[in-house]
Amino acid sequence: MGATAIIGGAAGAFAPWSRNDSGERTSSAAGSREQNTAAPAAGNCDRYQVTAETLALRQPDGQQIGEYFVRATKLTVQQRQGPSGNRYWLVADDEGRSGWVLPAPTSWRKLCRT
Repeated sequence: MGATAIIGGAAGAFAPWSRNDSGERTSSAAGSREQNTAAPAAGNCDRYQVTAETLALRQPDGQQIGEYFVRATKLTVQQRQGPSGNRYWLVADDEGRSGWVLPAPTSWRKLCRT
């Protein structure tokens, strides 16, 4: 996949992040070109594996987009809060596909040691 991950169909498509000319990750989901500085805080686990049959991808406001991560997919947390302060997390799989998900312990497990 290229430098920009796009999730959703033509009507609901959005790019949660892309890279600027300097190679810095920027958040397009918030409608800005500011550098994404809301990375996981030190000490937090940012690697998870999907344990549910599917984990729904969403728009930043929580609306499901009809795409899913499937069981055993490994995810990296990119941002722990949506652009409006909501509870959804921006995650990416190892293939570069990214989207917003509801972080629920019934849907995934931490891969980090505690």
